[in-house]
Amino acid sequence: MSAILTLWNDNGQSLRLVGTTNTVVRDLTSIDSKRFHITIDSSDKVLVEGLTIRAPADSPNTDGIHIDSSNVHLRNLNIGTGTIFPINNSKLLEEG
Repeated sequence: MSAILTLWNDNGQSLRLVGTTNTVVRDLTSIDSKRFHITIDSSDKVLVEGLTIRAPADSPNTDGIHIDSSNVHLRNLNIGTGTIFPINNSKLLEEG
């Protein structure tokens, strides 16, 4: 399977990583996503660092980071609205 990087799509995701390995997402800001700000699927060894997520407090269904992957490292996040949502026994390591 080849890796896919999508910047916004019709499903309301601002950034979607699928099937990536050794990936770094750094110093990114996502504002007012329609659904998921960041989705990480079927990936391994992902570092998300310096991410800022902003949405109005009354936004419906705005997951901050939706994760279905292994070895995802999160560092120095600033999430104003939204949650970190690991599913299917995703291996998630939070730092800082």
